[in-house]
Amino acid sequence: QIEVKIKRRKSVESFTEKARGLSFEAINATHPISTEFASYGIFQDQQGIQILMLSMNVFSLSKKLYDSTMVIAEDIDKKNY
Repeated sequence: QIEVKIKRRKSVESFTEKARGLSFEAINATHPISTEFASYGIFQDQQGIQILMLSMNVFSLSKKLYDSTMVIAEDIDKKNY
């Protein structure tokens, strides 16, 4: 019995696996690379959704903090009377 994980061909996951398996020194020894032109970036899929989720979480936490502060302020005000 064999279990395998199916991955998309030429996806970010396959690129990152291959990139982790290599080092700059190993590549540079066989094919010298000018560091001026070796800039690249790895961007995750669905960054828009992640930003939206982060924004919603920040809003939710801010609202909870505001509500808690208001409850504390009302309790303090009631004790002063």
